[in-house]
Amino acid sequence: MAEAEGSKKEEKTGTGKWWEFYFVRYALGTVFGVLIVNFLVQNGVAIPFPEGNVNEITKGAGAPLLITYGLAYGYLASAPILLFHATRFEMPRTGFRGSTMWLTLTSAVLATGWGLYARDSGRKPAEGLFLVATVTIFMLIFFTLSQVRALVTGFKKTPEMWDYYLKLDRNRRIKENKELVDSYRHLREHGNAFFVVLLEILLGLGLYISGKISLIPPGLIKACEISGSQCEPTSSTAIIQTLVLVLIWIIPGAAVWAIGCHLEYEFAHDTTIGKSDQLSPSSTPTQSPSSVTETVNTLKKGSQRRVTPGS
Repeated sequence: MAEAEGSKKEEKTGTGKWWEFYFVRYALGTVFGVLIVNFLVQNGVAIPFPEGNVNEITKGAGAPLLITYGLAYGYLASAPILLFHATRFEMPRTGFRGSTMWLTLTSAVLATGWGLYARDSGRKPAEGLFLVATVTIFMLIFFTLSQVRALVTGFKKTPEMWDYYLKLDRNRRIKENKELVDSYRHLREHGNAFFVVLLEILLGLGLYISGKISLIPPGLIKACEISGSQCEPTSSTAIIQTLVLVLIWIIPGAAVWAIGCHLEYEFAHDTTIGKSDQLSPSSTPTQSPSSVTETVNTLKKGSQRRVTPGS
């Protein structure tokens, strides 16, 4: 009886250890999150943070708070992954072609346009920082536009998305597919861990640039104190730029709530749910590849007999 209950739990969670996926996903990101948040604080980005650096804080009672900051930053930075994961049904068809090329070109044009504006307006910072800012702006624009594309796809193709999840659920219910499901899940989660670190670095660069360079045209808001074409971290420009960046970063991910509501609507109105043709672990037929081949050959022979003249 206990073994049966254990097998049921294992079927529901795949490996039976659901926490492994979350640990793999956020452990590395938490460590990098601590380092990035510490770097931002030490370089003047306005973030509520304990006094001192990482080495000093870990010696005292501030270590749990430090880990909390790293985990929270990693979760915030991974917001784009949520949207990409929700709309992954369209990924094989889009790939790195078509609209992705246009997103890349658009991002490059906008980033280059900012670079020319900064150079001609006399607001260009030091050469190294200018190059980092241009590349960072390009990447931020690219990820933002990619999220917009994914968001539009999610709303326009909700029925297709529901059909994808329905087929995924049916195939996952087949016991013989358990090893295959575990394999691609592990591949995705380990890749996810590195993707989180990549996004943490990108968001960290964006926050750093927001506190060091005035990206907003002069006169649009109250001018900040400029010293060597760099804004003071506590200036109104730096704060507004940081706030705008964070909002742009998380708003598409927050919109996944609406996509979830659309899927819930599809679920409520899907008349095939619970029907006898729905595959389940207890009623799933097991058939070897050889038996499938024999069945196909038998059907072909029967079809040939029916079309033979004079038969």
